[in-house]
Amino acid sequence: MKITKSDFNNYLSCPEFFWMSKRRPELFNGEVNEDAFAQQLIEQGYEVEKWARELISNGKYINTWKQEAIADTQEAILQGEKILYEAAFEAEDLHVRVDILKKTKKGWNIYEVKGSSSKERTRESHLWDAIFQREVLTRAGIEINKIFLIELDSDFIKQGEINPKELLHLTDITKQLESMNEEIRREITLAKKQLRKRKQPTSCDCIMLSRKNQCAAFDIFYPDFPDYAVHDLNRIRSSKIQKLNEIDVIDIADIPNDFPLTDSQRNQIETFLYDKVVSDKKGIQNHISDLKYPIYFLDYETIPGAIPKHDGCKPYQQVPIQYSLHIQRKPGGKYEHQEYLHLDDSSPFEPMAESLCKHIGSKGSVVVWNKGFERSCNKSIASMCPPYAMRIESINERLYDLMEIFSKQHYVHADFRGSASIKMVLPVMCPELNYKGLNISNGGAACAGWQEMVFGDMLPKDKKQRELDLLEYCKLDTWAMVRILEEVRTLIE
Repeated sequence: MKITKSDFNNYLSCPEFFWMSKRRPELFNGEVNEDAFAQQLIEQGYEVEKWARELISNGKYINTWKQEAIADTQEAILQGEKILYEAAFEAEDLHVRVDILKKTKKGWNIYEVKGSSSKERTRESHLWDAIFQREVLTRAGIEINKIFLIELDSDFIKQGEINPKELLHLTDITKQLESMNEEIRREITLAKKQLRKRKQPTSCDCIMLSRKNQCAAFDIFYPDFPDYAVHDLNRIRSSKIQKLNEIDVIDIADIPNDFPLTDSQRNQIETFLYDKVVSDKKGIQNHISDLKYPIYFLDYETIPGAIPKHDGCKPYQQVPIQYSLHIQRKPGGKYEHQEYLHLDDSSPFEPMAESLCKHIGSKGSVVVWNKGFERSCNKSIASMCPPYAMRIESINERLYDLMEIFSKQHYVHADFRGSASIKMVLPVMCPELNYKGLNISNGGAACAGWQEMVFGDMLPKDKKQRELDLLEYCKLDTWAMVRILEEVRTLIE
């Protein structure tokens, strides 16, 4: 049973899940699906790989699979090919495909391509990926000279045609990997030993991790695990989970009263246990007293492209492609609605800036949910559109974060489950509203849907429907804020 790079990563994160994924793969068929946002990241990684092949060009692409790919790789080497893309190797039940392999006088260089930014600290997972490849190639008789990491240069700004030498950043990690030589061999030996076990594992150490960090086999190992456990507490650390596990506490109902928790975690527990609501009327009053009319409820949708598509943009810059705006000009007044959706592959910044400045006046509060995101969008628009910069920057000076009523614990409900996400708050505050019936129901789907509409090959009638779906989703985001604020006001009457 062969171990691939992905298999080895599974082993490093959870050895028991690694065993299950290899020995009992049928248990996961159809259960582990990538969401729209995760799929976008995968596709962006492919896009970075294409540009890496422009940087190290004129190579031979191995486009076959499994044993045929290994044979084609060996044939290409025998034919004297100096650069290979997706070269496949196998040795001692280990299997890898190398993003880029380049022949030098001193041996072959490995280039591991990642969709990350060069300003991010080199992730441990990147190092493991690279050294696993080097180990397999070495065992396959390939002499390795150096190992490089190719990432997007975070300082790159697109101006005209993209030059891959400016877009991408190379880091020589050869020496950095030397300290991992013994460790990689030990871990490979342990991974093989794990895989040889005949008895199916019945538990894993993910029991010590928060819910979002647990492996895909967790529900198989722990079928009777509580739906609402200590692992679901907001920002719970593994060290605290371990301490609770040591005293056999899993259900949040069993947490001792004197166990050290943050105020938000304690509120999360008490609202659940005693079916009560935390309502700080004074705190709510102080918060909403800052609102000034007219009130604008604003929400953006963005695309975080790895490769910038518009001049003036950086890798992974959030590019706003849509907004929804509800306006209430005086207390008790009717709500107006304005919106903008960019419909082609041209730069959206100037038409969006023009539309925003047309509909948002120079006075009044601009209500958002999580102001850090909207603030960054406004900064991008202002920097790209100097004639509108002062007007857009004034919007940032008037941002009012409605989420803070909930994130600062002025109002806590058991069904929030420790979250201040609008998707958790809305069903409690305004149960008549929900996203379930929408064709697009989350930001990841909106991002993927817009890109398919603009860059894909859709029929005109399908494009029109996609346009309506995007407008409907974004409109609900701002109407949700309208209704939540209305309900919040009733709490202090």
